[in-house]
Amino acid sequence: MPKASSTQPRKQLIAERHQHRWTQQEVADRIGADRTQVERWELGFTTPSPRFRSLLCELFGKSAEALGLFGEPAVQVGRARQMMPDAVGQ
Repeated sequence: MPKASSTQPRKQLIAERHQHRWTQQEVADRIGADRTQVERWELGFTTPSPRFRSLLCELFGKSAEALGLFGEPAVQVGRARQMMPDAVGQ
């Protein structure tokens, strides 16, 4: 299944992780996140919260701009909740 065309992977974030030879799980463990969060940030599905943006910047020693952490995710959290089957009828 092809990805949505509006989704842009965050190549800078991925490149930094690869440069350090860390897995997504290792990055997650170092900043207190879940591996799936790191995956979604890298794929551009979601944007890290200010707290996690700060932790990622500190971890990699780069600015948020240099890591590609600014910009809109493909689906906003509120819209994603609306599209979830559980939200129907609430």
